[in-house]
Amino acid sequence: MNSDISGTQKHLRFMQQ
Repeated sequence: MNSDISGTQKHLRFMQQ
């Protein structure tokens, strides 16, 4: 689950940037 959350957060940050 930690890996899934890390991937999702990275994707969200990339979209926000």
